[in-house]
Amino acid sequence: MLSKGIRDEENERINRMITHLLEMKFVSDSWLLEQKPKVDATLKEIIDLEIIEILKTSSEELLDILKSKNFQEDHYESFGDLLLNISDMEPQHQHNLAEKSLAIYQFAQKQSNTFSISLNQKIQETKGPL
Repeated sequence: MLSKGIRDEENERINRMITHLLEMKFVSDSWLLEQKPKVDATLKEIIDLEIIEILKTSSEELLDILKSKNFQEDHYESFGDLLLNISDMEPQHQHNLAEKSLAIYQFAQKQSNTFSISLNQKIQETKGPL
């Protein structure tokens, strides 16, 4: 078990890294050669998986990995957002990534002490295309 200080540092590190990825504007022209390798490297730092490994992992296994990395409530939602952003650049894997995002959003909603309208809206929007 991590001490509170170390846990807070780890939470802040995860938050910074996910926020950085969410702030990136993915562009199809630079996705494969420039952006995807950066995303893969950052994901590897956060959860020890790259995009291709996430695709091969079931939603349940991915949630177990996120839990093992001590993700906080807001990390789950942000990570689901990130997977949806990536899915726009990976049309052949869009359905797979959307399913994982949905599972993450639903888990985050279930774990939350309060009902989130924005999270519920994301769940409904993600369910739509599936």
